[in-house]
Amino acid sequence: MAYLRTLLLHSLLLSPLACGDKPGGDDGDAGDAGTTAVGSSEGGSSTGALVCDLDAAACELAASNGAYEDCGTVDPTDDDAAAWQAAHDCAITAAKEQRAFKVIFWLQGIDSQVGLAYASILGESYGITQFSFDSDPCGGGGCGPVISASSCQGLVAVPDCTVEPGNLCLTCADPGPSPQVCGPE
Repeated sequence: MAYLRTLLLHSLLLSPLACGDKPGGDDGDAGDAGTTAVGSSEGGSSTGALVCDLDAAACELAASNGAYEDCGTVDPTDDDAAAWQAAHDCAITAAKEQRAFKVIFWLQGIDSQVGLAYASILGESYGITQFSFDSDPCGGGGCGPVISASSCQGLVAVPDCTVEPGNLCLTCADPGPSPQVCGPE
């Protein structure tokens, strides 16, 4: 997991790549609602400083070894069940076929923005990472966004689950430890 943290920190610090600038195609793109790119005014930085941003973290990992499939970004307030199903199906298919991909699911938070992302990379072996994001884990302001990441043995569709806005029906198979990738220590 130390390798994953190092890879993410290195790529977030040095690369201005945002998911819209990804090297891969956008077959299966389910939309870009709710994304925040590196360099934007929402959680971004124009100085090249580390950005604790879910979209940037998932994008940078997926793009780290070249082209990847962007399965999209869905938000329960902006996207319908069909968009959620398309993002879900794209991610499951890419994982089963061991293709590099990324997908982001924004969820309904109580007092902050929360989301999950899955990203995979191709290399000597295939790996999937689940990113968990909370824009304010302290609830009420002050501590800033946090991203944690855990490795997955696979990506699994939750049985007897209906994909709909806010309900992604995916789970990380046999997740590893979930250390903080960025945010206040």
